[in-house]
Amino acid sequence: MTAKLMNFRTIAIYVLLAGAVSAHAQSVTTATWIGPASGGEWNTPQYWDTGAPPLDPTTNAFIGFNTNVSYNFQMTPERFGQLILHGVLNVNAPGFNCSSNLMIRAGGGNRLFINSGGVMDVTGNFIFTSNASVTINPGGVLNVGGELMVGSGITPPGYTGGGTAGASGWMTNNGGTIRASATTINRANSSASSLLLINGGTNDLGAVTIRRSVAGGTAPGLGTEGLVISNGLVRMTSLDLGGPNGNSWLTLLLVDGTVTNTGDFIVRQITPGRASRFVQTGGLFVSTGSGGVN
Repeated sequence: MTAKLMNFRTIAIYVLLAGAVSAHAQSVTTATWIGPASGGEWNTPQYWDTGAPPLDPTTNAFIGFNTNVSYNFQMTPERFGQLILHGVLNVNAPGFNCSSNLMIRAGGGNRLFINSGGVMDVTGNFIFTSNASVTINPGGVLNVGGELMVGSGITPPGYTGGGTAGASGWMTNNGGTIRASATTINRANSSASSLLLINGGTNDLGAVTIRRSVAGGTAPGLGTEGLVISNGLVRMTSLDLGGPNGNSWLTLLLVDGTVTNTGDFIVRQITPGRASRFVQTGGLFVSTGSGGVN
């Protein structure tokens, strides 16, 4: 009986040790770019303070302000953790896969370019605000498994990198591909104008919500905020102009291209005299779901 009890105790110790090792293995680290201020290649090991680019989902990547980095060939790992971008990143090759993307820096200056041949795959949310910008050029692809937050999004728990979620963000698709489960412009409904400009390409935006602009008593100029579709193919699973608390001007402007919506189509005006605007001057808009004006 004594031997069996000792054996059980030994097993318990092994279990505790295994749990401690597992917890340690899952701790998150951050690889910080220390390479050239301009022209450095993402995949160069000595350009990271960890001695290697981020290699697995437990390692985040941080690129600082006044730094211009290029990703020119496919990375070795299947996926890394979060990308925290305060500088400039050029994605020129496939296989740039991360768990989430965060572009929040006081004063802005952080920019992401997805160029021809570049493919960025984000399993979680894609957040950019604080005057950050994203450009997708012809042949570039952005896949977002979670929510695409264009400006004034959310500050993730524990984030201490500065900047504010209540500020503008700008995204332009010049002919590439966007795929997202949901797309929200000015998610936090802050007094800030953000813009998603679609000049072409294929855009599967999922459930779309457009919230307020910075304008006060006077309507902002058409094309300066909200969702502007100048060309291309746009597909939505729902469209909500305003959201549950949207107010103070917000716009979807369709100039050209083809837009299809398969879900609800709602236009809400919450603040009297500050309209939620759906403006079509050209192109084709087809909505097969229910719709209404609140």
